[in-house]
Amino acid sequence: ELGDDGRLVLLQRDELMGDFEDERRLVIRDYVHDLQDAPAALERLGSLSGEDLLDLQQVAGVLGLPADLGQLDSSVQPRGHRLLSRVPRLPAELPDQLVRHFGTLQKIMRATHGDLVEATGADGAAARLVKDGLARLAETSILDRYS
Repeated sequence: ELGDDGRLVLLQRDELMGDFEDERRLVIRDYVHDLQDAPAALERLGSLSGEDLLDLQQVAGVLGLPADLGQLDSSVQPRGHRLLSRVPRLPAELPDQLVRHFGTLQKIMRATHGDLVEATGADGAAARLVKDGLARLAETSILDRYS
């Protein structure tokens, strides 16, 4: 009924919501205690009310994290699935290999070229893609934060 204006609103909505489902799945994979439980955790989080999502104890329970992680002074580190998914031309199986080997994003980012080659069992080109891609993403994030 809105004609061109309605089409513009739909395009804007699609742009805002574009990869929302993929992003949700990757966030869960970054923080769920056992990766095998990720699909069930995603479903359980989707069934929580907005008020329940603000309860850190409940969210920690759904993710399978220890009960003491529901406190505000506790911290968890991402595994790196979200950031690695943004590295262009990266083979699909490589992020999982890196996360299994290193465990956290921080360790992946600190890894040397040789460590990355060893972890992936791939050639140096894939390791260079990871190292350069993560460096570019970190630089872009820092620039965005201070501009």
